[in-house]
Amino acid sequence: MVHAWTFRAENQFLPADFRIGADPNARGDITAEYELFYGLGLDGVFADQPDTAVAARAGLPRH
Repeated sequence: MVHAWTFRAENQFLPADFRIGADPNARGDITAEYELFYGLGLDGVFADQPDTAVAARAGLPRH
């Protein structure tokens, strides 16, 4: 199993494609980042917002 860390929702920690607005401390599209990594086969994450990580994982089809 493969797990990655640490996922954070603030723009400054997200790739440019997932940032929302210019404020580095504003919340970006962390759900899209989770979905990308889960879709690539990641089994789990360590996250500062675990509720968001679990919700994103629950919304994906099971393999």
